[in-house]
Amino acid sequence: MLLLSSCQQNESDFLKNINSLSLIQVSKSNDFNSDKTIYTFFNTTCHYCQIEIKEIKDNSELEFRDISFILISDENIEVLKEFIKTENLVKINNIKIYKCDELEFFQTFPASKTPTSWVIENNKCIYRELGWTPMKKLLSKFKE
Repeated sequence: MLLLSSCQQNESDFLKNINSLSLIQVSKSNDFNSDKTIYTFFNTTCHYCQIEIKEIKDNSELEFRDISFILISDENIEVLKEFIKTENLVKINNIKIYKCDELEFFQTFPASKTPTSWVIENNKCIYRELGWTPMKKLLSKFKE
C-alpha cells in the first residue's frame, strides 16, 4: 500500500513528466495503444530487466496482448538496437523502446534501481515498483 500511495503522490503527473523528456524511439514504430501500460526503466545488461523482458516476450500474444510496454533506457542507441535484434523484439507489437538522457531522466524520476516500473491505467499512475518484480504482480495492479 505504501508503494501505491507513493505513486499517486509523487508521480500523479507521470505522463506529463514522461512526455516532457527528450525521448528517442529506438524500436520500430507501431500504433499499438492501450488503456493499460507498464513503463519500465531498464538496462540491457541487467539480469532482472532481462527476466522481465523475457516474461513479456513469452506472454505478449496471449496474456499480455492488451497491455502496452514502454521500455526506457539511458544506454547508447546502437546498444539498444542490437538488444532489440538479439532479443527478437521487432516481432512484438506491444513493446516500444526509447532512449533517454540519463541526467534528464533522473532529475525527473528518482529511479535508483533497474528495473523500475510504473503501472499506468487510464492515464493515471496506479503503482510503482523499484527493482524486479514478477510481471504477474505488476499486472495484478490493473483493475479488472
